[in-house]
Amino acid sequence: VFELHQPPKEFFMTAKKVTKPASTDIVGGTLHRGEKTEPVSSDYTFIACGLMNGIKFDDVDNGNGGTKVIEFDGINHDLRGKAEGILLPTGNAVIKRVLKKDWEDIKRKHGRERIFTSVPALLFEVAGGQAELDAREDEVSEIQNGLSPVEPGKVAGVEKAKAGE
Repeated sequence: VFELHQPPKEFFMTAKKVTKPASTDIVGGTLHRGEKTEPVSSDYTFIACGLMNGIKFDDVDNGNGGTKVIEFDGINHDLRGKAEGILLPTGNAVIKRVLKKDWEDIKRKHGRERIFTSVPALLFEVAGGQAELDAREDEVSEIQNGLSPVEPGKVAGVEKAKAGE
């Protein structure tokens, strides 16, 4: 005979409220050359992201004493959850429209981090939208985010493996 016992109340975890990321749809990028992007109002700006997988900031002030999540998709965002696809190389970027006050808050809190201070930056403002990103094509093409394939012969101290090893 088996007896079933209820676990103590401490066993059950309380659900944590999860805030959905603020909507920041992709509106352009290096694959959208020549297209026109216009902010909905002067309250918005365009941000270009050259990261492969993007980045999420979960500490952006929401104006009510709390925080909200702002997510910037990376150049390979459309491959999430897919088993196959073609990865875009570094030297590309996608543009998203965000509120200026949110962007200023992100820069104030995270502006000294590598994604902002690397040359060229991996996350940067392109207030002119797609036209400005197109004009900065040389700068964007130099973006190195650390996830590029490495050629063993070009790295000091690394040798190509010989067959059978």
